[in-house]
Amino acid sequence: MKRVMIRLLLPVSLLLAATAVQPADMGKRSRHLHDFYCRSCHSSTIYLLEERKVASREALIERVTAYGDSGKVSLTQDELRGIADYLGRAYYDF
Repeated sequence: MKRVMIRLLLPVSLLLAATAVQPADMGKRSRHLHDFYCRSCHSSTIYLLEERKVASREALIERVTAYGDSGKVSLTQDELRGIADYLGRAYYDF
């Protein structure tokens, strides 16, 4: 009985451990994407200018995805959302 329980719980515990690491990896990937695609044209000071600041997370996502939709970069919607999430944490506190 114990062996059966271990065989059932081991894959579940490995799956939970793998998903626990994922958000940190996504944060690193989003920062890397930002540094590669966005910093080639923008310095970080652009996020701090009063006239360029966004007021909400939704507005930030909209602004970042507009760059992706412009055809200037070829990123997926998930990657663009990840960049917006990174910017929200790094510069806007949301």
